[in-house]
Parts: sequence; structure tokens; C-alpha cells
Amino acid sequence: MSDSLEFEFSPDVLIAALAATAPSASTDETRFHLMGVAAVVEDGRLGFVATDGHRLTRVMTHAAVSPTDTRVLAIIPLADIKSMLAMSKDCRKSVTPLAMAIAGGSDQTVTLTHAGRTIVSKAIKSTFPAYGAVVPAVTRTAASCVGVNPAYFAEAMKACGLYCGKSTGVKVALGGALDPMRFDASSAHLGDVTVVVMPMRV
Repeated sequence: MSDSLEFEFSPDVLIAALAATAPSASTDETRFHLMGVAAVVEDGRLGFVATDGHRLTRVMTHAAVSPTDTRVLAIIPLADIKSMLAMSKDCRKSVTPLAMAIAGGSDQTVTLTHAGRTIVSKAIKSTFPAYGAVVPAVTRTAASCVGVNPAYFAEAMKACGLYCGKSTGVKVALGGALDPMRFDASSAHLGDVTVVVMPMRV
């Protein structure tokens, strides 16, 4: 294996990141490349992204990555995300951080280790979509009315709350009637979360 990257997280950071992104992953088996959470690099930081084509959640942690170029490291299957969440929750009271290793090459794996326990996830072999193209830029222009699925709206707010806490303010950016809605929240301890919800005609 080549291009291995290693990170350490407190359990709370990994729980928040995976719990916020996983609900946006697809459950449609014909879109298997979206049935997981992508570990990504943006601006030299490790992040996690999931989308089902109607909504997208991106969490950027404070974990530094070099080189800093934007790229997808691996797509972690949803079943393994659930196992990683369970392991992270079991480790919450520990002072020892969780260790995550992402191995590139032809045999992409994501390994999570803590106190002798290990989960090895074989990454989904596919191309994750260019998600950055659907994240609208934040502008200060006047917004128009936007139609949105109320369940997706509620999940976007929940993801922001899960990652950054319920007392954190959420910025909502509205574009035109057919532009995506963008939700942003930040936590000094955890990092940033961005959720994008596609509009619907009403």
C-alpha cells in the first residue's frame, strides 16, 4: 500500500463528523459510489463528505494534511461508518485518541484503531462526484424564495447542531429560486460543517 495518511482524533470529534455526514449518504444501490462517506482533503484539512444527489453534508476537521491539494482520499461504506461510530462511542471516556489510517493505492483501506480494537474498512472503488461544484458560494445579495423539502431542511439543521452544538448559530445562504440552499456552522473545537440542500419546485 502507498500514500498512507495517519490522523488522531478525540472520540467526540470523530463521532460529530461521522454522525453529521452519514445521513446525507445515499441508500440507493444503483448509486453505490454515494453509499458512503468520503474522506477528503480541502485547503490542507481532513474532511468528510456525503451526498445522495439531493443534499450534501461536508465537515472539515482541524486535522492537517500534506500535500494540501483538494482530493478524495477514500469512500468509506455506510456499514463501516456505523461500526466506526459505535467504536468511537465506546471510547468516549478514554483519554487515548482514536487513530485513523487511510491507505491509498490499489487496495484503498481506512483503518480505525483504539486500545487494541481495530476496524478495517475496504473503501468503495469508484469516483466520488465533484461535490465542490454544487456548494454555492456565500454571497451577501438579496435572496429570493426557495422551495425546499422540509425533511431535508430539518436534517440540515440537525447535522449543523450535531457537529457544532445546539447553541451555535447557523448561517443560511439562499440564492435564486432554483439555486441550492447552503447551511454553515463552525466550532472552534471541531471545525466547520457545510450542508447543501437542492431546491424543489413549489
